Amino acid sequence: MHKKFIITLVLFLFSASSFASAPVSISLYKGVNPNYNFPELKVKITAIADKAEIKDVIVNRGNRRVDKKYAITGRSMLPKTLHYGESITLFVLSSCSVLQIDVVTDQGNWTMHYQ
Repeated sequence: MHKKFIITLVLFLFSASSFASAPVSISLYKGVNPNYNFPELKVKITAIADKAEIKDVIVNRGNRRVDKKYAITGRSMLPKTLHYGESITLFVLSSCSVLQIDVVTDQGNWTMHYQ
């Protein structure tokens, strides 16, 4: 009886950990590149946890590049620590259909699928 209880408890703890909520929200929207005045896709990541470090953003399993550098300085935007309500916006560097965005954080990887 005691052994069954331990096994059930361990299984419950493993399953509960898989229900962790994402520390960020991921949005995809169309915008206009201010430098070249042409349409582009933007990925906006907003912290919904008290603190989240964004380590990487991957579009379409790495098949589409994302601009991760500041235009003026050329420095990388990532990694970037965001606090609750803060956002970072990155640009998708090619005209394509975005089907998947993966955000790598200090609290795990989070994926958003689009149709």
